[in-house]
Amino acid sequence: MTAIGPAAAPAVPEVGRPVRALVVDRRFGPFFWGSLVSNTGTWLQSMSAVLLVFGITGSATAVGVVAVAQYSGYVLLAPVAGQLADRFDRRRLLLVTQSVGLLGAAGLVLAVSDGSYGILPIYVGVAVTGCAQALSVPLIHALVPTLVPAADLPGAVALQSLTYNVSRAVGPALGATALVAVGPVVTFGANAASYVAMLLGLMWTVPARRADPRRGRRESVLRYLRGHRAVAARLLVVGAVGFAVDAVNTLAPPVVARLGQGDESVGVLVSAFGIGGAVMLVLAVSVIRRIGDGPAAVIGLCVLAAALVVFGNVVSYRVVAPVLVLAGAGFVLGQTALTTSIQRAVPDAVRGRVAALWAVLFLGIRPFAAVVNGGLADLAGVGVAVLVPATLLVLGLITVRGRKT
Repeated sequence: MTAIGPAAAPAVPEVGRPVRALVVDRRFGPFFWGSLVSNTGTWLQSMSAVLLVFGITGSATAVGVVAVAQYSGYVLLAPVAGQLADRFDRRRLLLVTQSVGLLGAAGLVLAVSDGSYGILPIYVGVAVTGCAQALSVPLIHALVPTLVPAADLPGAVALQSLTYNVSRAVGPALGATALVAVGPVVTFGANAASYVAMLLGLMWTVPARRADPRRGRRESVLRYLRGHRAVAARLLVVGAVGFAVDAVNTLAPPVVARLGQGDESVGVLVSAFGIGGAVMLVLAVSVIRRIGDGPAAVIGLCVLAAALVVFGNVVSYRVVAPVLVLAGAGFVLGQTALTTSIQRAVPDAVRGRVAALWAVLFLGIRPFAAVVNGGLADLAGVGVAVLVPATLLVLGLITVRGRKT
């Protein structure tokens, strides 16, 4: 049977440590905890900004601009970060980018402190922190493999994914609750504090392996991908996953409206997706080690595709949240396996630039995906709209089937 990932050798040459050992590891632990706090702050700010903008304007279009401000920087800045990651110390670069994010978050606090703000300072603050994230994501993905031995890579990738999914599960709810309870100054201030946590984690983090300082100065990433079509194909699947994940956020409001539920149900559904992902992380590493990257990616992404189709056509609200829990679980299993297979295959000389492509395809695609998903939902209904990301996932898996990294 052919599948994604190496077929001639076991998926992992050695048995890695359990994830509970990694979270207290001297090298990886501080980075993990700082990243978890920082990602939670990012989601807290994102939800708060959306609610503030909608409260000021009452416009869904104005709310959409928040996502554009947050994610558009990935297309332009992630490739720059990838180039830098292959030439300079990644940890030190992250200290710089996270400091920029801290300044943006602090500026947002100042902008809303007098109570007479409009939407423009919110857009600017979100854009600055979004640019900091766009520069940080490739650096983070390039840094993770240097913090752990090769046998621990699946666990490290899963834990990094956990920081995203746990924060996705709790951040929006915290943001909405905090905004109502204590106001925007304290809420945005909490995000600024989360950057401090990440900076402290980076200061305490010591990479296990120091890469060759000459890395990245000769080999072109495009030349590398032309010679390694399996890696290129997997990156395209990452883009399909990014498209699919956006569908949950973009299509949740019309699904909730169709089922006659209130606005608060949108947050419940988005959190359900994150909860499913967080729960799967308990099992993902064991599954990947047992059956390999390829089968795990296929199973996870097929579950995600099927759950999206059900999500778009469900007729009972009581069914939606469990379906999105399954979708989140499939996403984490598939994306963790997919990212692990890419990380294993890519040499350090081009790791930063490949990570930049990962960021562009997974995160930079979000504004485009939101327009397509939302536009199709308006024109033809949510049931039709979900077929696009589901089909892209299936086509992507067919494309990489049998390609060995």
